[in-house]
Amino acid sequence: MIAAGAVLLIGLLFGYLPDGFLQFDPAGMTIGARRYSMTLPWDAIADARPGEFHDNPVLLLWLSDLNRVNVQPPEARARALASLARNQRWVGAHVMILSSQYGIELPYLVSAIERYIAEPQARQGLAVPRLPARP
Repeated sequence: MIAAGAVLLIGLLFGYLPDGFLQFDPAGMTIGARRYSMTLPWDAIADARPGEFHDNPVLLLWLSDLNRVNVQPPEARARALASLARNQRWVGAHVMILSSQYGIELPYLVSAIERYIAEPQARQGLAVPRLPARP
């Protein structure tokens, strides 16, 4: 048990274990990675489809314009765009997301993304409500 814990700790410290997040905002879908995050504007997502990779359900996204991808921090932009291009060559899509990694059922994820692509007015529901300023 100690050995397994040590392996997990080493994997986490040296970046061998996956981590990240998905965040939906009115501006687009943000994918967080270990060293950067990238926001894919809803209007730049050309297609979203369910797929399978080694018997795991995945979301596949194709982008219409890589120049519209917003990367934070900006100095990681080249690395992020290289990752998108590499995915396109290896998987056939710019983005591949294992839905199980985030605990989301794939049909719901695809449906939500398709809705935000097709219905721009629905994106406003993603805005975080702010409390009024104190007087």
